[in-house]
Amino acid sequence: MSLEIVQSFSALPRKRKAVRAVAFCEGKLFLMHVRSSDTYVLPGGGVQNGETVEEALFREIREETGYNVKNFSFCLTITEKHERYYREHHIYKVVLGKTAQKPSPTEEERRLNIHPIKVGLFEALDLLGFHQGSHEYSDAIQTREFMAVLHSA
Repeated sequence: MSLEIVQSFSALPRKRKAVRAVAFCEGKLFLMHVRSSDTYVLPGGGVQNGETVEEALFREIREETGYNVKNFSFCLTITEKHERYYREHHIYKVVLGKTAQKPSPTEEERRLNIHPIKVGLFEALDLLGFHQGSHEYSDAIQTREFMAVLHSA
């Protein structure tokens, strides 16, 4: 293999994996309210090195909601193209247990002032479909989440 080919491979965008949960608890759907940008997202986040997608799903749910996963099933993958990388969002439908501990948000989640809320399915669709956040990508993020909820219902 020539040096030119190796250099062209290294210039390809990286692929990052993330998980998102359409998470139900006692008939309500969990959303995360990113107060710093007034944006609503599904619980989830990046898959860490050495972690499976399912392990990331369980970790993110525990960190962000305080609940443990009771049942889960894979729904779909949504791939986003960013300037320097692709992000694969692996979407799962999740049923949470009935008891929770206190959420343990990461430093970044505390900085962004992210808090869990539980809402009915139609209220979630309304927030994700029509609410306008203040971040330049709020509409795109909420559209991704809206599509995930529709696909899992």
